[in-house]
Amino acid sequence: GKDGGKSARMLPFTSCWMFAIPALLYAINNNLVVFIQEFMDPASFQILCNLKIVSTAVLYRIFLKNRLSFKQWLAISLLLAGSVSNGLAGITSSGRSRSLSEIYVTIPGLLLILIYCSISGMSGIYTEYILKKYKQVSLHQQNVFLYLFGLAFNSMGYIMTSPGSSDGSVGGFFTGFSTWTVVIILTQSLNGMIMGFLFKHGNNIMRLFTISASMLVTTVFSVIIFSLQLNVFFYMALLSVMFALWLYYKK
Repeated sequence: GKDGGKSARMLPFTSCWMFAIPALLYAINNNLVVFIQEFMDPASFQILCNLKIVSTAVLYRIFLKNRLSFKQWLAISLLLAGSVSNGLAGITSSGRSRSLSEIYVTIPGLLLILIYCSISGMSGIYTEYILKKYKQVSLHQQNVFLYLFGLAFNSMGYIMTSPGSSDGSVGGFFTGFSTWTVVIILTQSLNGMIMGFLFKHGNNIMRLFTISASMLVTTVFSVIIFSLQLNVFFYMALLSVMFALWLYYKK
């Protein structure tokens, strides 16, 4: 394929190890998401994990040396507000009021959220860095190395943490898999390829806007499929994200 008017070339074998770093960070964060659920309720996690918008923007400025104007920082703040509002829309539209006993956030949970958001930002920043460092290398080849390392790290985690169940029985690797599991795997793989394209030809801030917009699309599909009732929080989220997008890219 073509990229910037030059033919794509192969990635130097000695540079392949660089993809192990983001693969390890992604593997850690994917498992951290599950671990955090022990220290807070899912709704609180859904709201607090939006802090990765801020962590990504800050790390984007520090490590990639890309200066952001006051207007762009304001847009990112609006994006955060819109994402949080969209999370609140989903919680308050669950069809029943949520009691205080269901909402809990512990100190370890907050610390883990901060770690999660920091790793999320760093993994995105580093991925953008190496994809653009070898811009003439095919994105598909770069994805192969990234996911091969990811497969290796996650396989190691599986082997170390899944010797067998507490009653001595051992489940197969595909225990619990269903058609929907395969669908999720395929959609997440496609999502990973899209994110890789954004990293290589766009940047992390563009990725943040894409993720926030996708949450709004998910809400719309929830209305169609699950008859979710829209409320004021959703409309606030929609307006915030749209205005943030306009403000960030306004000349």
